[in-house]
Amino acid sequence: MSRKVAVEIIYATILAADTFVLVSLTTLLISQESRMNFEVGFPLTYYYQFLMDGDVQHGVLIGNFIVDASLVWIVTMLMWFGLSRRSLNGIFTFTHK
Repeated sequence: MSRKVAVEIIYATILAADTFVLVSLTTLLISQESRMNFEVGFPLTYYYQFLMDGDVQHGVLIGNFIVDASLVWIVTMLMWFGLSRRSLNGIFTFTHK
């Protein structure tokens, strides 16, 4: 693997991490019924919290977290390498040096 490809993978991975955080925050804001009841994750919920009998209950689903993170990483990689290889109708040109 060339150095250029490795650097592009690192850039795309950083972008994927940023995207994952933004998607998680968005799902948190959308799913908040109250301060105690919410879910985080898209398309699968990987964290949930709810109030039951006056106690806050919460849980983490590691498998769903891995699936969500992997999907975001794969989509970001496909978009990064797809867009960096061609221009969008001459409007945008993505080049990496």
